[in-house]
Amino acid sequence: MRPLLDLPLLKGDEPVSAFRAAAFARPWLGGMTVWCSASGAGFEAVSDISEPATMGELSGALFAGPTGRWDEINEIWVTLYGGNLSARADLDALAGANAAAVLCDDGSREVMQFAQAELVGTNAWRLSRLLRAQGGTEESMTAGASVGAAFVLLDTGLPLIDVGWDRLSLPLSWRVVPTDRAIDDDAATSLQFAVDGVALRPFSPVHVRVRRETSGDVTLSWIRRTRLGGDGWEQVEVPLGEDAEAYELEILASAGGTVLRTLSLTSPEANYAAADQIADFGVLPNEISLSLTQISAHVGRGSARRATVHVWYSETGPTPD
Repeated sequence: MRPLLDLPLLKGDEPVSAFRAAAFARPWLGGMTVWCSASGAGFEAVSDISEPATMGELSGALFAGPTGRWDEINEIWVTLYGGNLSARADLDALAGANAAAVLCDDGSREVMQFAQAELVGTNAWRLSRLLRAQGGTEESMTAGASVGAAFVLLDTGLPLIDVGWDRLSLPLSWRVVPTDRAIDDDAATSLQFAVDGVALRPFSPVHVRVRRETSGDVTLSWIRRTRLGGDGWEQVEVPLGEDAEAYELEILASAGGTVLRTLSLTSPEANYAAADQIADFGVLPNEISLSLTQISAHVGRGSARRATVHVWYSETGPTPD
């Protein structure tokens, strides 16, 4: 099995147009060479994989869990093709250790970490004390992962392969071949794969608040996150990480419902006029369902924050119908 993984930044210093390559074979043939072609002919060797990846398949379904804190409820049950896993101290996990990617039911990958690892059978592991939806992968986590979903430990054995900005979203032909064998060897694996720039996708905003003004207008506010340099505890404000600050806010008829109105914004605040609310709902609503995304100049909409938020009324604000 030889997956190619388009993932968010893990350390923050990786090329944003790069992906990770993982390979496993039994027996391991000493290494693999990754070849690339834009046309399917004239392949060029672009990277070597020197050691087998620690990878396998889920033996139990994985469901959504909490973010921003330890997930003490869910566990990852995985059967590895080979290799071992190990427990790490909480501080090590918080510093980035034991990161893994799981292929979710929507075709994307959730990046997560685990602190506890227990061998429960032949190549069978139970992973617990999880950190979920790392690198802004909340939407993937929400999709869940079924039995048989691919699991890959994101360790130093996975080389980064940079396709370059000009090849983002371009389907390319790839071949993974045992080192020193011909590109058309029977052991070669052929793949079509495009790097869509997951590392460039803005994270979803958080802490959405909705306040009714005395005019009947609603003020919506939120806090943005960043995909670059946001881990420092002493920062007054995290770096923007984008060419310019921009958002799109969709007002929905209901949770998961029809889009009634889209607002384009350049700051983490929006005004939803009373007249527009009545046009959309017929009344001043008690709660508002929305989808909020930060915008990248390179890949467009980032991960969405979807929520149904209660409207807070001040003592002097209007009473809803």
